[in-house]
Amino acid sequence: MIKKFFYKLKSILKFSEKENIKDVLEDLIEEDVNGSNNIDAGTRNIFKNVINLSDKCIEDIMIPRADIDAVSVDTTYNELVLFIDKTKHSRIPVFDSNLDKILGMIHIRDLFEKIHNSSIQKKS
Repeated sequence: MIKKFFYKLKSILKFSEKENIKDVLEDLIEEDVNGSNNIDAGTRNIFKNVINLSDKCIEDIMIPRADIDAVSVDTTYNELVLFIDKTKHSRIPVFDSNLDKILGMIHIRDLFEKIHNSSIQKKS
């Protein structure tokens, strides 16, 4: 389905320079809604959001410093698991003494891999 959509998109992209690509894409998505149903509603919504993203500035989507969910480098595994459960984030910034000293990011996948590997080593 999506392959057909992009094939059609490719043919439409040979538009005149006076046309705005945003308008062409919006028309293509709307045409799909009214006719062929080549793409599902979720994918259509993603395309619409991508088109509207060009109207946004970083300031519109950034998180204020006071609202950043981050953990100290001294946080234990158990504390981190509880923190992730509470915040529902999959990636967490890790800082040294304050948020001005970000050391990196911890991904939930890496945390659980480390916990899993530690439990395997304890069993050995």
